[in-house]
Amino acid sequence: MPAPDVSHARNAICICVDAVSTGSFRGRLYHRYAPAPVLFDGAEHLLLAAETLFDNWNYPQPGLLARSFSPRPAQRGNTCMDRQPIEDLSGHTGGCATFTVQVAYRQNATWQGTVTWLEEGKLSHFRSALELIKLMDSALEETSPPGDKPSAAFS
Repeated sequence: MPAPDVSHARNAICICVDAVSTGSFRGRLYHRYAPAPVLFDGAEHLLLAAETLFDNWNYPQPGLLARSFSPRPAQRGNTCMDRQPIEDLSGHTGGCATFTVQVAYRQNATWQGTVTWLEEGKLSHFRSALELIKLMDSALEETSPPGDKPSAAFS
């Protein structure tokens, strides 16, 4: 059974991984409200870029306020998500792998949702941002040259 298509969800993001080196990956992040990609270099940049999008959209709403050493900016509304989407996520592919991620909740200071590995049509649920990165890493290891030891399997 093929994985359900979540690319049309309002809060879906498309992660195109273009290069993998020494356990890190880089690529592009697309969302439905801007035609230009957000470039990332490493998992930490990817997570921060996506978290910034979710904060700007105010969706999914965070279960906890993020801590900071500096004063917090005023809470933004989801004006971006009230607009008509201008970008179709289905046309983007990464050099190594492509994932569609839909974060349903941001509870307990992390994310919960689904990730779809588009090249294989495999869908998996994740309960934290760390688990999301581990799932993506396991998919990237499967696409790497033989001889590398795969980690947890993408189901």
